[in-house]
Amino acid sequence: MARDLGARAVSAELPETRSDTKRIGAFADKHKIFMAYHHHAQPAAAIYEAAFAEARYNGANVDIGNWTATQNESPLPFITKHHDRMPHIHVKDRRLGTKGGENTPFGQGDTAIRPILQAIRDNKWNIRPIIEFEYKVPEGSTRVAEIKKCLDYCREALTS
Repeated sequence: MARDLGARAVSAELPETRSDTKRIGAFADKHKIFMAYHHHAQPAAAIYEAAFAEARYNGANVDIGNWTATQNESPLPFITKHHDRMPHIHVKDRRLGTKGGENTPFGQGDTAIRPILQAIRDNKWNIRPIIEFEYKVPEGSTRVAEIKKCLDYCREALTS
């Protein structure tokens, strides 16, 4: 169905068992549609690289905020190495896990949003950044106003 609709990828949580990434990857290869696995607190690099070895269309939906909070490092080196396996990424800001790991308004956490978006732009990688809004709406604001701030932050990062 995804192929017939013209989709480039399907995204889902990382499977709990490794045999599932091999099975799903074979199906993705057959239809030439990325299966973009999404991570949370897993040791993301190792799991993704194992899945990449199982099938050409096993891909990654790297959540750059989750990576920052759980891996305590920027995901940019991993994205740079494997950009051809990422049809899209989730963009949000979080503190490093060593600093509590909480979600924050864009620009207030430790996630390397700006350099990651600029690397995608400058290298012309075929990655779609998707804003994932997860921080608490500040008192006196609204979800819509905050999402607009997130979008403005990303736009500003891409015009500088």
